[in-house]
Formats: sequence, structure tokens, C-alpha cells
Amino acid sequence: VEVTAASAGYGAWTQISNDTDEGNYVYTPTGIAVNCNSNSPYYGRVFVANSIENPNGIFVPGDQVGLVKANADGSFAVEGPHSTGGWNWAGDFFSPWKVEISADDFVYVNDWTTNGTLLRFDQTIATNSQTLILRDDNWPNGGTANLSGPAIVGTGTNAQVWMADITYPGSTGVRRFATAGNGSVATNDSGTTIIQAGGGSDLDLYPYDVAVDRSNRIYTIQFRSTAGDPSHRVFCFPAYGEGGGALTTADWQIGSGDDSMAQAYGVAVSPNGNHVAVAFGGLGSGFARTGGAARVFNATNGAAVVTLTPATYHDHTDVAWDNAGNLYTCDNWDSVWRVYSPPGANAATTVALAHVQMLPPLIA
Repeated sequence: VEVTAASAGYGAWTQISNDTDEGNYVYTPTGIAVNCNSNSPYYGRVFVANSIENPNGIFVPGDQVGLVKANADGSFAVEGPHSTGGWNWAGDFFSPWKVEISADDFVYVNDWTTNGTLLRFDQTIATNSQTLILRDDNWPNGGTANLSGPAIVGTGTNAQVWMADITYPGSTGVRRFATAGNGSVATNDSGTTIIQAGGGSDLDLYPYDVAVDRSNRIYTIQFRSTAGDPSHRVFCFPAYGEGGGALTTADWQIGSGDDSMAQAYGVAVSPNGNHVAVAFGGLGSGFARTGGAARVFNATNGAAVVTLTPATYHDHTDVAWDNAGNLYTCDNWDSVWRVYSPPGANAATTVALAHVQMLPPLIA
């Protein structure tokens, strides 16, 4: 792979992907992640969860339920464009659900239909690499929960799994799980509540996704689909202090009553910690839908940075960042994932090469 940068950068956020590339098409994309490990041979690889099978009967890789594997330039992964990883995904919009990649190259995929089962795979999504990370014995609330995510903090035996408990009513908020030597969470370990939901917390109902930056600040969202709902939609909480109890006071919270932030599906924080992106599904449905943008906010104070709306109707379901600071989005309305490069001289993209041409040395 190589990283290419624009010599002068862009004057505004600019789409640098092509909607017509075969690898950018995914029938019902609900989760997206990018390999940010520059030391990995898979650096820049993109994984997209396709959660409903196209019923037209003429299948291409982006039609099949499972994980689409592509390079940042929209070409398919060399070992194949698609895999189920040997898991029986329900294909009902929630299975597979969210995708995350750890710093040591593991791909984590959430099955929300089974209340939040979490699986881990290698970069090829090989069946023999499948590891069950979270199971029903890990659910809080006496074994009942709906866990969405994950955010992965750390690597190896020090890896932590952060999940959002979507259960309503009775969400336990944002939870953190420790992993054992094989990468899975110990039997009957129901995790630790990091951010409390309800009971006077700024997070008043339930979170829908979670992201953690390098300073351990925590970002989460609430999915609100009723016009004028007074609940905030996006939150930033301070780093968690061990032994201090669950967090209840956000550093900032935004979106109360703001219908342009309806149906917050996914959240991601940039590698440098400067920006937080949120995918919004929008208010209403079909041709009556409004909003539905991918939006970027200042991670320090929640101030709006940019709203990315490439088409008339939108249904954005997830967001992710690459190591160069480009934003990846899933647009369920258009059945495509896109990449946007930020303004400035650092605008860049990770590009996977289809082949490397070796030339003989030139001896002067």
C-alpha cells in the first residue's frame, strides 16, 4: 500500500471515492471500518457489513449478507470480495451490524439480532479465525440486553471491549468488558458500567453506539426518531476514573430537539482526536425523509464542522476514519460507501495497490 497526499490539499471536504466502483457498492450497509495499522499488510482495507440480501436473484458480492472486503480505492480484496466468516447472519438489517478493527488487525463484528453477540475474525474473515467474544452469559440486567458497538481499546490480552446497551427500558448505558488470553470475555462477566443511562445522567435514555479516543474520552449517541424530541443526540464524556462510579455528566451534549440529527446510528472519533463523526438516518422514511446526513463535529466542544449530504435523500448508517484523517460513510439509501477527504494540505487517502511492478536497477 501507499499513502498519497494532495500537494495543496482541498479547499473543502471532498468526496474522493467513486460510487460506480464495484467495491463501493453494498446493498444494505450498516457498519463500516478501516484498517488504520500502517505496519499491516492490510493497511487501508475497508470492511462493510451488508445486512440484507438483495432479493433480485442476480447476486454480486455487495448483495450477499456478510462482510464486503475492499481496498480504499474501491477494488476488491485479493483473496475475495465477501465472507460470512462461517457465522449464520440473520440478514435482517441488524445482523451483521457494526464493525470495528483493533490496532492489532482483528476485525470485530456485532450481531445485534442475537442481542449483541460479538465475533472476532482475521483480516480475511476466514471461518477458522472466528472467535466468540461476547455471548448471552455476558449480558447485564440479569441476562437481558441489546448491546451495540463495539469500540476496541488496546491490543492482545489488554484489549477492552466497549459496548452500548440499547435496551429500553432499563439500559445500563455504556459498558466496558475486559478480555482474556484468547481475546474473549470471561464466562458470566457482565462488564462494568462506564456511563450511566437515566437516573439523572445526561445520557437520559439509552446509547446506540460508542467510540473512545486516545485520551480515553468517550463519545456516544442516542437514536431519536420522533420530531422535536428534546433528548440530546451526541455526547462527549470525560475519561473514566477507576473506582469513581459510572459517569453521569457529559463534557458536552448537542442536538436537543434538532430534527436534523434524527436517528443517530453510528459514531466514530478521528485518530488525532480532533473530530467526531456521526451517521444520521434522518427523519421519516422513503421520499419523505429529511436529514440523514453524515456530520462532523469538533471533538472538544461539539461545534458543527461539516454536513455531508451527497444526494437528495439520505439514510446514513455508520461512519469510520482512516489513518490519514479521511471520513468513510455508509449511505443505505444509495447502497454505497463513500470517502471524504478534509480540507487543507494534509488531505490524503490510503491506496491499496493491485500489483507492484519491479524494474531492473539503472546503473549510470
